Amino acid sequence: MAKSAARKRTAAKAPAGKARAFGRSLKDFPELNEAELKLIEQTRNGELAYFGEEIQKSVDEKKTRTIRAGLVRFLALGGDDATPVHERGVRVQGATIKGELDLQGCTLAGDLNLWNCELTDTLTLHSARARTVNLEGSRCQDIEADGVEIAGDLDLRDKFVAQGAVRLLGAKIEGNLDCGGGQFAGQDKDGNALLCDGIEVGGGVYLRNGFEAQGAVRLIVANIKGDLSCIGGRFEGADEDGDALVCDSMQVGGDVFLSGKFVAQGMVRLLGANIAGDLVCAGGSFGALPEKPATTTDEKPKEAAAAPVPTVLPLIAARATVQGTLWLGSTRSPVQFHGGVDITGAHVGRMVDAVTEHTKPREPDAAPAGAGDSPAFLMLDGLVYDRFGELTDMSAQGRIAFLRLQRDNVLGKDFKPQPWTQMVKALREAGHTDAAREVAIEYEKARRSAGWLNSKTLLDNALWGLHWLYGVLVGYGHRPLRLVAITLGLWLAFGIFYHYAAVQGVFAPSNPLVFQNSAYAQCSPDYDRFAEELPPKVGNWYWCKALPAEYTTFNPYLYSLDLILPLVDLQQDKDWAPIIPTPHQHDSMRHWMVNYMLDLFSLDGWRLGHLVRFVMWFEILFGWAASLLFVSVAAGFIKRMDAE
Repeated sequence: MAKSAARKRTAAKAPAGKARAFGRSLKDFPELNEAELKLIEQTRNGELAYFGEEIQKSVDEKKTRTIRAGLVRFLALGGDDATPVHERGVRVQGATIKGELDLQGCTLAGDLNLWNCELTDTLTLHSARARTVNLEGSRCQDIEADGVEIAGDLDLRDKFVAQGAVRLLGAKIEGNLDCGGGQFAGQDKDGNALLCDGIEVGGGVYLRNGFEAQGAVRLIVANIKGDLSCIGGRFEGADEDGDALVCDSMQVGGDVFLSGKFVAQGMVRLLGANIAGDLVCAGGSFGALPEKPATTTDEKPKEAAAAPVPTVLPLIAARATVQGTLWLGSTRSPVQFHGGVDITGAHVGRMVDAVTEHTKPREPDAAPAGAGDSPAFLMLDGLVYDRFGELTDMSAQGRIAFLRLQRDNVLGKDFKPQPWTQMVKALREAGHTDAAREVAIEYEKARRSAGWLNSKTLLDNALWGLHWLYGVLVGYGHRPLRLVAITLGLWLAFGIFYHYAAVQGVFAPSNPLVFQNSAYAQCSPDYDRFAEELPPKVGNWYWCKALPAEYTTFNPYLYSLDLILPLVDLQQDKDWAPIIPTPHQHDSMRHWMVNYMLDLFSLDGWRLGHLVRFVMWFEILFGWAASLLFVSVAAGFIKRMDAE
């Protein structure tokens, strides 16, 4: 009786005014049930129509809590003159909303709050205008909301479940898009679970804290004023291209968090994205393969499922701009990369990574089965960054290991110099000059190993050898003092050698007035004053006391210094010279060559002169070459890598 009386009272209030479109008058919903009557009454008072804490599962409970979708639409649009709606809008919890809730092109009078409700059919919000839409904890099929305009928040969070695809193409949300804890289990025909291409969000987009998507999530050309937070989110599906999260050309006014147990089993794409804050990947897992399903024990054998194809590039941020810090992991918050990272052409304010001197590339041409704290390989050509973060290994070997993570072909036949020059520039500007020098030296070695100087012709071989020698002597212009140390070492070594040769009687005065003077005959190695009585004894110009005091005394170390320093004249090489025996006539060229080589490498005093002469020539040539090279490097005539 009470139910019948309530229906009569409600029907009696409906005026016989002008005609309305179907669904805009309460009389279009005959035979209202108790749940619907309760909703009408509570909506008029601005109160919550409460039917339970959770979505009802039993059939009997659903019958007592079922509300027609058309009636919800009627109330969301403001009801009619006899059924006014409070400014708070529609507020329902724990109900079952049966049928398609079609709000396409509608302007909602207030908020639409459907908490822990079950929507049995499609929710359509194409080009609709609303203040706030909240489906927290609800379960629905697909949502069609292209072009929707929401002045507040759109909440699809806290155990919200979408069994179909959710479309928000071109939507405008002045508040937040909060999907934290939501489950997007459905997909469209292309494998997409959540489509937000071209969306504009005045706040943040939250796909975090238990968020799960069984298909791809698209934010292509999205404009997000706040943060994009995927902390703890699980992106377990992918589209036809293997993409799990697609954010190409996205604009973010805050930070992007792909961290804190973030998991993406497909590719994460940030091609051309512009991020005003940080891009944080610390603690995330990229390209992780799904767990193998449990085997069945059915008697009938089942066809084995195809093994999932590993993602070679789980993170692509090519041509992206990160004005803050790009966190590719750190020693405090490691990242799991099941493949490589593409950041070619990206612009980054600061870099932080977990690469150390012990980091090695892991199977660069295919994604490895296991993950590591650093990417399996890096694609770096065109990457520009200003500096490194404090948690990065700033040692030269650590930065070289970072560059060595590039693919084999980039370090080989397709060698790319830009990543090396960028690294040197960043290290030098950060004050790590020693590390910058080491990286620059390694760069020269790398490009020579890559075949920059192809050894195909004699000229190529000569250039290859000169380039190698350039590195040995002055570290490719970065270690000029090394040439000084080498010169000092050669000076001392040759001085010792000249001392030995002088003791063997090799050196003699070069002035003929002294050398041919009979007064000094006893100094000549040919002198033999006891030949008839005792075994022969020869003289030695080196320590002969008969030499006049005014003549330059031979000093092997000053002699070596006089030769190796071309602009210094110590009078040693002018006044002293090795004694070279006159060659004998030979029967053939072969006989002459054999005897010449024997003479050359013999330690006999006379024959040692040949070797001394060659050593002198080498020292003179080395002195001139070393002096010119040192002056050229010091004066900047030869450009170093960092000066280019």
